[in-house]
Amino acid sequence: VRVPSHQAYRQVTAGLPGRQSNGYTFTVGDHQIDVVAFGEIEDDERRVPWNEDQWNVLGFEESLAAALPVRLAPDLSCRVAPLTALCALKVLAFDDRHPATVKDAPDLALLLKAHEDGGLLESDDRGLFERALEATDYSWSLASAYYLGAGLAQTIGVPTWTAVVAVLQREDRRFTLLGLMGTAVAANEERLEQYLRGALEHPPEDPPARDD
Repeated sequence: VRVPSHQAYRQVTAGLPGRQSNGYTFTVGDHQIDVVAFGEIEDDERRVPWNEDQWNVLGFEESLAAALPVRLAPDLSCRVAPLTALCALKVLAFDDRHPATVKDAPDLALLLKAHEDGGLLESDDRGLFERALEATDYSWSLASAYYLGAGLAQTIGVPTWTAVVAVLQREDRRFTLLGLMGTAVAANEERLEQYLRGALEHPPEDPPARDD
């Protein structure tokens, strides 16, 4: 939730049910939901002080800017971050929170497979997906993962792209992440490899040179 201060965060979340002892996890039905603050509350390193800890909120602002409208009912819609952004946030959350929590890894596995299962959306870059198919010998599964990595820089910018790639290029972190993603180890490894490949083959573009 984008807020300017801790006080504003407390006001926004005051009516939510089942607040846990950490102050940011809420129980809704059978689900536990983390409500993380970002925005003006961040420091210069894109972190939010919280009790004796800090949240890494790199990519949150950019994900909000890239959010797409989703209609939940005829008279109700909300903005949802695209899968490209959600995958990146899960990689960074894993790096920031493991081993305190292991849920980010299976969430990433689910997201990488979600595009494969859901097919192309109206908002997708079909030209980029065609290139992803070519790059993966027309494997729909691998092309979907490649596509999500390839769109990373364009969706949420240079700092987040750099941070995600740095995590996945560390063999020890990638091995740990893969081990927590679920039982479909071989399939997850292939998807993660193509996700990173897509990101590396589509780096942020250099800014245009300035004329002096």
